[in-house]
Amino acid sequence: MKMHACIGMLLTLFLMLALLPVLSATAAPEVVVEVIFENGLNEITKTPCDDFVASIKVTLPAGVVIDWWDMEIHWDPIVLELQTGTSADVVEGDFMRPFGTTMFLCQEPDNVAGVLPVIACAFLAGGDASGSGILCDIKFHCKAPGDGNIIIFDPYPPGEESCLVALVGAEYKPVPIDVVINGVVHQLSPPPTPPNAAFTPPDGAMVDVCTDVILDGTASTLGYDTLPSPGHVCPITEWRWEIDEGCDGTIEHIFYGEVVVYHCEAPGDVGIKLTVWAPDPLPPTHPDYVEYDSETHIIHQIGWEIPVYVDIKPGSFPNPLNLKSQGLISVAICGTADFDVATIDPQTIRLTREGVEDGVAPIRWSYEDVATPYTGEPCGGHELGGDGYLDLTLKFKTQELVATLGLDAFKGEVIVLILTGNLKEEDGGTPIRGQDCVWILNVDCRDLMRI
Repeated sequence: MKMHACIGMLLTLFLMLALLPVLSATAAPEVVVEVIFENGLNEITKTPCDDFVASIKVTLPAGVVIDWWDMEIHWDPIVLELQTGTSADVVEGDFMRPFGTTMFLCQEPDNVAGVLPVIACAFLAGGDASGSGILCDIKFHCKAPGDGNIIIFDPYPPGEESCLVALVGAEYKPVPIDVVINGVVHQLSPPPTPPNAAFTPPDGAMVDVCTDVILDGTASTLGYDTLPSPGHVCPITEWRWEIDEGCDGTIEHIFYGEVVVYHCEAPGDVGIKLTVWAPDPLPPTHPDYVEYDSETHIIHQIGWEIPVYVDIKPGSFPNPLNLKSQGLISVAICGTADFDVATIDPQTIRLTREGVEDGVAPIRWSYEDVATPYTGEPCGGHELGGDGYLDLTLKFKTQELVATLGLDAFKGEVIVLILTGNLKEEDGGTPIRGQDCVWILNVDCRDLMRI
């Protein structure tokens, strides 16, 4: 019995299904009106101040035609506006023109409210437009960050503010719009600008020891945060200076202020790092805003040198140097009314030439009046002896000079020898520098005759 009942129920179900209307396997074609952008999509990403075009596109399925259309367009006036704010921002599209002569109409917009009340187009002498295409192009301008909608206003039911119309016989009938796709414009906030640290003296500047160096950060620029829109400046509130004497990573001094003074005390390199802070005074703050910036310069502190008068072989001129000599050569540092040679530390004295890093130290020295300063042209000289001022007389081994300074390469030439050294520590330790010339002999008969 139960089996017979189940079979009966199944037969009844099959009969009921057979009586239902047969549904199409595919949905019926739809009339679509949409907002599209230059990327072919219904949404686009822009930044404030960008210009762009929003197009109103229609797609009619096969067998559907229209003879005129009427659109009302709304948008968010907080973030969007028309480029000129006039009807000149609306241009007829190319959809209807291939089918006949058209009349295009655009009522003046309300740019403040964000409304284009009437955009319409119709055939002057009849015609049926079909397929798909652009009804009109609208020129917009981005005002502020945020998402802005461009809306095809109130297209339902047919015959309202936005509609499509077909001429059927002698009667105009609305063409229902099945699908409306509005446009969305995403406006990203422009990137913020961090402060920029800049100062003088410039990187690599040469600075004399024992002078005051003005550290001037007035060239630094403030920051700019773009949130909240339209953005605002972020003033610099702090200038911090870090002084690394010797560039060894140790900070010896810290100063604060836009302009400060640093006193150079010893020769060498000094690293100077300026960091400026410009916090956002008006939150919310853009997540990419950085409120500080740093810049580092290295300055070179140069120990100023005391020029001294040097006389090689005092009392003679020219100053011949025999490359074969096994003896000593005498060099005098001249004392003057303004310079006391007793302040020199003889152990720091070196005799060298241009291009040679190492110099030759004297083997002994004494104080006596043996020379008079020469003030004429370079490599000139005289044969004058003492002038009443005590001189520092130094003795150097000739062969050590020849070997260390490579004097063999200058046979027959007159070259400059340079004397360097320092004052004694108790007299400041200041560097001294002077020079005189020697004539490198070939040691043949002609040289001996000239001597």
